[in-house]
Amino acid sequence: MLTAALLFASLLSSAMDYPTPAQAGFHHCALIYRNEHRSVEDMKPYVAQWKDGKAARWLFDSFLYLVYTTSRGRRTEVDATQKVDWDEQLDGWFKKGRDLDSLDKALEEASKSLGVLPIKRQIMLSIPYMHSSVKDFGDVNGDGTTEDLSKDSGRRTVLNWYIGEAEKRFNAAGYKHLSLWGFYWMNEATGQGDAEKIKLASNLVHQAGYKLLWIPWHRAPRWEQWKSFGFDVAIMQPNYAFVTSIHKGSVKRNRLAANAEMTRSNGLGVEMETGNVVTSDADRRAFYHYLADGAKSRYGYQDGATAYYLSNDNVELCATSSDPEVRRVYALLCDYVSGNEVPDQDPQVSWKSAKFPLDLAKPVQIEGRLAKQTMVRAVEVYIDEINADSAWQGSIQASIKDPEGHWVPAGWVIKADRDPNSGIHQVAVIPAEQAASAIRLSFEPASGSKGRLAMVCIDSTKPERVQRHLAYRKPYSIEQASGSPTYGDDGSFLTDGYIPKLGFLEHKSVGWNNETVAISFDLGKPHTVSAVEVVCEYNSSAAVYWPSSALALLSDEPLDLSSPSGFGALPASLVWLAPSKPITEQLRPDGSLDGKLVFRTREPVSSQYATVLMQASSWLMVSEVRVIADGKNVAPEGSYSLNPGPTASPSGDAAYPDNGRKLVDGKIAQGFEAGMLDGWQDGPNRTVTVDLGADKDIRNVTVWSLRGGLHAIYSPDWITVEISKDGQHWYGKKTVEKDKTHEDGKSCVACSFKAALSGSTKARFVRVQVARGTGWAMLSEIVVE
Repeated sequence: MLTAALLFASLLSSAMDYPTPAQAGFHHCALIYRNEHRSVEDMKPYVAQWKDGKAARWLFDSFLYLVYTTSRGRRTEVDATQKVDWDEQLDGWFKKGRDLDSLDKALEEASKSLGVLPIKRQIMLSIPYMHSSVKDFGDVNGDGTTEDLSKDSGRRTVLNWYIGEAEKRFNAAGYKHLSLWGFYWMNEATGQGDAEKIKLASNLVHQAGYKLLWIPWHRAPRWEQWKSFGFDVAIMQPNYAFVTSIHKGSVKRNRLAANAEMTRSNGLGVEMETGNVVTSDADRRAFYHYLADGAKSRYGYQDGATAYYLSNDNVELCATSSDPEVRRVYALLCDYVSGNEVPDQDPQVSWKSAKFPLDLAKPVQIEGRLAKQTMVRAVEVYIDEINADSAWQGSIQASIKDPEGHWVPAGWVIKADRDPNSGIHQVAVIPAEQAASAIRLSFEPASGSKGRLAMVCIDSTKPERVQRHLAYRKPYSIEQASGSPTYGDDGSFLTDGYIPKLGFLEHKSVGWNNETVAISFDLGKPHTVSAVEVVCEYNSSAAVYWPSSALALLSDEPLDLSSPSGFGALPASLVWLAPSKPITEQLRPDGSLDGKLVFRTREPVSSQYATVLMQASSWLMVSEVRVIADGKNVAPEGSYSLNPGPTASPSGDAAYPDNGRKLVDGKIAQGFEAGMLDGWQDGPNRTVTVDLGADKDIRNVTVWSLRGGLHAIYSPDWITVEISKDGQHWYGKKTVEKDKTHEDGKSCVACSFKAALSGSTKARFVRVQVARGTGWAMLSEIVVE
């Protein structure tokens, strides 16, 4: 990929920098979590890379030992732990045959091949959170008096005991290759009253001659004040590995850029993180991004003090795996720790006559060739904005060269807002799902938009439970649906002209919680539209906020959109509008208010269809939508639909309610994954009708559910499938009964009911009836092929 010329270093220059190994006293620190059987063999792939039974090169120079959950179920980072939990940590770490003993012996084994260890490996031991509710910590001095962690004196006594006990046990063990660097503050954030606790710990650790380390989560409260708390070294987690789109999140690779900029300018290091790299191709891709972006030619954090979250046993499993793709994770990790630059593992693109960063102030088109024919799931476009106050706005069309050598539209995206947490490093993602040998990108910026194209990434990860089919993202309805919306709609709330004087408490507003919302209007006939207005509520005390992003779309053609992107060509008649800042319409005595977002056209646009897309950050409450044409609101003249439906209350039989998307989102649950499931345990049948939008040739309809009996989830007894051209007259009925395999109550796995249709199968509507069996029925997808 032609990105070596990117100006990463200049973008990240500042007076401060990542902590150097000399400053920190270590370079590459592996986090080692509790394992009752951590043997010498387990630790060998951490201390060195082995080839043919011999150590080939040294690896990690430091090790942080920590326990996340004690045997009593106490989380040491946040829960109320007592002496018995702290003792358990120490007992495990210093036990013969595991942890520190195994590490020391593994280093001895490696030294037989590599010679004398150049420097002893540094050890950090975690300090559990000192919860102020603990007034009966236990007796640490043997005087029969228990310690009170709500008092400074009690905390001081406990910390002095713990530091001294750890030092005593470490010295008594006589490790040949280990040195006690110091301690780690386990809590990854700072809450009310924590500053004084941390400063006390820092003072006592320093008095004993050791150092204190902290690894906060990304943008944890007061992360940038780490030095004032008394920490010697701080390293921030990007958390990219756990909130990417494959984890049902929305974070992209620009998180690594934003995290690098924040850490570097505040003197912190960067934590490397592995997700489920043993089984997930997408998680491996995310980890490779960490490795590639750490190089000097990119963000440079490879040279700074670094911590590594490697799960409980990812290193052992990757090092010994029979799968070459999994072993490759370990090999590249070893390269990185050894100081080698790890090349970007995404498919390489040779861009024709395009030099990065590329100015995007004017329309521009670039073309690049892939090294080989590649299945492109998505094209990720990374745009560095000129400053943090102005978003680059515009549309991007991606075209691909198909196997026959023809350029065909693959997908498009409209970028109208910005992620404030990413600073100048923004991203737009174009769906593709096509094989390509070349890529063409066409940028159409909005008037006045400024930005620079920094990088283009090709997502070619193997599909993981996501597939496109005829019903993909199509609207559907459910009879006997469980779960009433908390703030529902009677079909007129958004066009009745009424703004609730008491806000959402009147239940005249429509509400969604953490959803991407599409409100789509058919105005009945074309109108000359000059603006769209959305009236929302704001009440921070009730977690009701403005949408974190919003976009209005106008068209003379029907819009089937639930996001600001789509497959194929950007619709020719589509006009997109960015919103104004909220304009107050009503201020209530309690300080909450109603404000309207105004999406204004540069000049009136002929449009019959209008869609507003909004991202709910916590609760989004909408009380009115207006479409202004010729000076009046024409929205009441038409009809509207909501995708998804208003958020339901997840309780009782409605614990797993449908949201109008789950059954056609292309994701098939392989087990009990609540967010992907529409479940019910009352009433035998559920009927789902899918509208494909136009007549399609239908061959197979597959209903995906769960079976096995674990969690009282059993297979449905049977399903029926019917099709229709008009939604009134149904034909082609097909019944499929469940597999007779015994469900023993010990598993929860995916099962499918596939109905193969015959005869005349051209239809617009598909109706599926599902008969619940025993316990819970859980549906995850209706696939129409």
